[in-house]
Amino acid sequence: THVVGSVAANTPDGAAFEMQGAAPLAKIAMEDGGRESDGGLYFPEPLQDMFEPSQAGGVNVHSNSWGYSSYSYQTRSQEVDQFMYDHQDFLLVFAAGNDGGSGYETDFQTVSEPGVAKNALTVAAGENYDARYTKAPMLRIDEAVVFAGGLASVLFADFGPRDANTAISGAKLVLMNSADWDSRLGCSSTVNNAAELAGNVALVYRGDCFFSQKCANAEAVGAIACVVYNSDPWPFGVDELIVMSAGGGFTVSIPSVFAMFSDGLILQVLLGYADVRISFPVYETFDPSNVATFSSRGPTYDRRFKPDILAMGDQILSTLSDSNLANEQCSDATSAFRLSG
Repeated sequence: THVVGSVAANTPDGAAFEMQGAAPLAKIAMEDGGRESDGGLYFPEPLQDMFEPSQAGGVNVHSNSWGYSSYSYQTRSQEVDQFMYDHQDFLLVFAAGNDGGSGYETDFQTVSEPGVAKNALTVAAGENYDARYTKAPMLRIDEAVVFAGGLASVLFADFGPRDANTAISGAKLVLMNSADWDSRLGCSSTVNNAAELAGNVALVYRGDCFFSQKCANAEAVGAIACVVYNSDPWPFGVDELIVMSAGGGFTVSIPSVFAMFSDGLILQVLLGYADVRISFPVYETFDPSNVATFSSRGPTYDRRFKPDILAMGDQILSTLSDSNLANEQCSDATSAFRLSG
């Protein structure tokens, strides 16, 4: 229902919500690939058995928001290519897939079969230009010996403020030096560089104590914010963002964020050369010319360009089924539309 709404929605005048799909006057022929026994999808073998009835019924464009777990050119892709070669007035469109990555790292060569077919039109999801939607908070390096203007993803902690009034702008970053076996940890309330931290942002290393304990110790010596970066994930861990939780009864009233090890290490190295000034949170708006983080990417395993085109596919407002088979309408006005991507 969501895809159909994006393609051909045409709400009547006076509807509670008004929207139009890309081709509001188009006619829709529906093919049901659902399997009632387990809710999964089932498609005939060969795929021509699904395409032929549509083509015979006058369909010119066949939209497919599904794919197999394989990323290589296999039988299904060959069937798609053959059918389009034999029926050149019939366009098969496939979604590239949703295996592009977690948002912190990108996975290439993830276009799913049969989206890797040579003759099919394969579509990647682009970001939404709507100004209501912004990306996750970022930390910006405003001043450093190198990387000025660089951005790092961060997540706010469960403790401390996070509203716009507490934004940090152009503040000096200082690596915490505490009386721990590793001076970056910030677990000890004895801080060797307390005077330097006062009025500045503390950079602290993850490990050995509560996150809130680290940031409370930084606040106690006058730090205005706290950046904790992940511990070294080598050799078996994963460098990822987490939401820092409170613990141990420590109270924190300064903005506190978590950064990945790779970004924290860069900040630490930069501090060894010259002053570093940072700002956070910094928000970037989405850009429809950018591939959405989740969207599958090429090239194919045999080094062809895929996907073929990019279309807005993140935070899309469209129709929502009311799951009632007894009528022919979408949900009521309060929930007829849903964001998806």
